[in-house]
Amino acid sequence: MLLSKCAAASVDIRLSCNITAVKKLTDGAFKISTNQGVYTTNSLVIASGGLSIPKMGATAFGYEIAKQFNHHVWPTTAGLVPFTMQPNDKGVAS
Repeated sequence: MLLSKCAAASVDIRLSCNITAVKKLTDGAFKISTNQGVYTTNSLVIASGGLSIPKMGATAFGYEIAKQFNHHVWPTTAGLVPFTMQPNDKGVAS
Protein backbone atom coordinates (compact mmCIF):
# COMPACT_ATOMS: atom_id res chain seq x y z
CA MET A 1 0.00 0.00 0.00
CA LEU A 2 2.79 2.45 0.89
CA LEU A 3 4.59 1.85 -2.40
CA SER A 4 1.41 2.38 -4.43
CA LYS A 5 0.73 5.67 -2.59
CA CYS A 6 4.32 6.77 -3.25
CA ALA A 7 3.98 5.90 -6.94
CA ALA A 8 0.72 7.87 -7.16
CA ALA A 9 2.50 10.90 -5.66
CA SER A 10 5.54 10.50 -7.96
CA VAL A 11 7.83 9.84 -4.97
CA ASP A 12 11.37 8.94 -6.00
CA ILE A 13 12.68 6.17 -3.74
CA ARG A 14 16.43 5.53 -3.77
CA LEU A 15 18.04 2.51 -2.09
CA SER A 16 21.67 2.27 -0.95
CA CYS A 17 21.94 6.01 -1.45
CA ASN A 18 24.27 7.79 0.98
CA ILE A 19 23.60 11.49 1.51
CA THR A 20 26.76 13.55 1.80
CA ALA A 21 25.25 17.05 2.04
CA VAL A 22 21.92 18.86 2.19
CA LYS A 23 21.66 22.55 1.35
CA LYS A 24 18.71 24.91 1.12
CA LEU A 25 18.84 27.03 -2.02
CA THR A 26 17.82 30.69 -2.22
CA ASP A 27 14.56 29.75 -4.00
CA GLY A 28 13.57 27.49 -1.09
CA ALA A 29 14.38 24.20 -2.83
CA PHE A 30 16.78 21.65 -1.37
CA LYS A 31 19.96 20.39 -3.05
CA ILE A 32 20.88 16.88 -1.92
CA SER A 33 24.34 15.55 -2.75
CA THR A 34 24.64 11.75 -2.66
CA ASN A 35 26.88 8.93 -3.77
CA GLN A 36 24.42 8.47 -6.69
CA GLY A 37 24.38 12.06 -7.86
CA VAL A 38 22.93 15.45 -6.97
CA TYR A 39 19.17 15.97 -6.65
CA THR A 40 17.04 19.08 -6.25
CA THR A 41 13.59 19.01 -4.69
CA ASN A 42 11.02 21.44 -3.35
CA SER A 43 10.29 19.32 -0.28
CA LEU A 44 12.34 17.00 1.85
CA VAL A 45 11.39 14.34 4.40
CA ILE A 46 14.10 12.77 6.53
CA ALA A 47 13.04 9.54 8.22
CA SER A 48 16.31 8.42 9.72
CA GLY A 49 15.28 6.75 12.96
CA GLY A 50 17.31 7.30 16.09
CA LEU A 51 20.50 6.24 17.76
CA SER A 52 19.13 3.18 19.56
CA ILE A 53 20.65 0.40 17.45
CA PRO A 54 24.04 1.39 15.99
CA LYS A 55 24.73 -2.21 14.93
CA MET A 56 21.89 -1.81 12.42
CA GLY A 57 23.41 1.36 11.00
CA ALA A 58 21.72 3.95 13.22
CA THR A 59 23.56 7.27 13.11
CA ALA A 60 23.06 10.86 14.23
CA PHE A 61 22.32 11.96 10.63
CA GLY A 62 18.78 13.15 11.35
CA TYR A 63 19.94 15.12 14.38
CA GLU A 64 22.77 16.71 12.40
CA ILE A 65 20.41 17.85 9.62
CA ALA A 66 17.92 19.20 12.17
CA LYS A 67 20.70 21.22 13.82
CA GLN A 68 21.93 22.41 10.42
CA PHE A 69 18.51 23.99 9.80
CA ASN A 70 18.35 25.45 13.33
CA HIS A 71 15.74 23.07 14.71
CA HIS A 72 15.93 22.53 18.44
CA VAL A 73 17.26 19.06 19.27
CA TRP A 74 16.69 17.78 22.77
CA PRO A 75 19.51 15.81 24.42
CA THR A 76 19.05 12.11 23.82
CA THR A 77 18.34 9.63 26.60
CA ALA A 78 17.55 5.94 26.67
CA GLY A 79 13.91 5.41 25.79
CA LEU A 80 13.66 1.72 25.00
CA VAL A 81 15.39 -0.78 27.22
CA PRO A 82 15.28 -4.56 27.20
CA PHE A 83 13.67 -6.44 30.03
CA THR A 84 16.01 -9.02 31.53
CA MET A 85 14.37 -11.71 33.60
CA GLN A 86 15.83 -14.46 35.69
CA PRO A 87 14.58 -18.01 34.98
CA ASN A 88 12.51 -18.03 38.20
CA ASP A 89 10.77 -14.83 37.10
CA LYS A 90 9.73 -16.51 33.83
CA GLY A 91 8.25 -19.51 35.54
CA VAL A 92 11.03 -21.74 34.19
CA ALA A 93 12.90 -24.03 36.54
CA SER A 94 16.63 -23.37 36.60
